[in-house]
Amino acid sequence: VLRHFSKLSFIFFPFLIGQTIQINEVVTSNQNSYYDEDGDTPDWIELYNPTPNSISINNWGLSDNIADPFKWRFPNITLNSEQYLLAMASDKDRTDIIAQWETIINWGDQWNYFIGSQ
Repeated sequence: VLRHFSKLSFIFFPFLIGQTIQINEVVTSNQNSYYDEDGDTPDWIELYNPTPNSISINNWGLSDNIADPFKWRFPNITLNSEQYLLAMASDKDRTDIIAQWETIINWGDQWNYFIGSQ
C-alpha cells in the first residue's frame, strides 16, 4: 500500500452488490498516532463494518492510481459485525493481521491505576 494519499482511490467493487464496509477514518500524515511493527509511522485507513452481517473483503483493492485500482489487494479477511480494521499505507507488502487493542477508557474519563505489591 502506498505512502501518499493525494490521489488515493479506494476500489471496493462489492459495493455494487449492496455490501457496506465504511471508510471510517483516513490519516494521511501520521506523525505519532500509530506505530507499525517496525516502529515506523505509516499513513493508515480504518475500515468499519456497521452491518449485522460478516463481510469478506478478500481481493478488494486499495490504490493511489486510478489506472491500477488493485495495486494492493486485501488478503482473505472477513470483517464481523461492528468490527474495525486498520490498513497501513506503508509501501510494505504485508498481509498479516496485527492485533490492535482498544482502551475502555474514553477521553475525559476519570480512572485509577493500582500498582500491585508483587
